[in-house]
Amino acid sequence: MSDLLKKAAELGLIAAGRGLDKQASAISQGLKVLKPASAAPYIMDALLLLGKKQYQQALSALEKPAFNDEALDAFKIFILALQGKRQQAFSQIQESDSVEFKPFLTEIKDSLLSNTR
Repeated sequence: MSDLLKKAAELGLIAAGRGLDKQASAISQGLKVLKPASAAPYIMDALLLLGKKQYQQALSALEKPAFNDEALDAFKIFILALQGKRQQAFSQIQESDSVEFKPFLTEIKDSLLSNTR
């Protein structure tokens, strides 16, 4: 991804995290056109929905892309954990072979295990 597109993705993720719907949505739509195989715009969409506590819709937003991506899979697991679907999240962590997101998934797994005691 070019530096300009990376910066746009970063700004979009920041906007989504802060609940700036219009700005994040505009950046997300642009990135879907300019970089269709990027996970970032789908994560932006999911973050906006998470901010509204629309967990199922956020999960659906991450399932829209026609490509596989470790970041999308990691965020799906995160959302399952937020929804309280511990067993499903735990199973997906066990199935994941992600190297890049292993620390993130390990934290989720540890959190799931500590909440079951």
